[in-house]
Amino acid sequence: LMEGSSMLYCDGSNWNGTVPSCLVAPSRAELQVILSGSQTATFVQPGDPVLVTCQASSGNPVPQLEIYIGEEYVTNSSSFSFEASVEDNGKEIKCVTHNKVGRSEATHSLK
Repeated sequence: LMEGSSMLYCDGSNWNGTVPSCLVAPSRAELQVILSGSQTATFVQPGDPVLVTCQASSGNPVPQLEIYIGEEYVTNSSSFSFEASVEDNGKEIKCVTHNKVGRSEATHSLK
C-alpha cells in the first residue's frame, strides 16, 4: 500500500507534496513472559517477579505496542514488570501491535 502522491515533482521552488511511502502491516506480534531474568514462564507462583515483553520486528509506519493483563490495558511500552499474585491465575497476557495498515496479537495464559 502506498501513501502520498504517486508523482513527485518540483515546480522550481517547491515540491508538490510528501515523498511517497510504502505502508506495511506489523509483523506478527511477539510476546515473551519471563520469570527471574531468563526462564520462560509456564507456571507462575504468587510473589514471582514477571517480565513481559512485546514487539513486532517490522512494519511501516513503526507499529505501536500495547500490553494487557486480562482486559486491563497496562502500558504502551515494549516491556512491563510485575509481581504475580493469586488474582493473576488464569489471566491472559496480550501483546498488541498495530499501525494504520494492520494489527497483530499474541497471547499467553498465566497458570
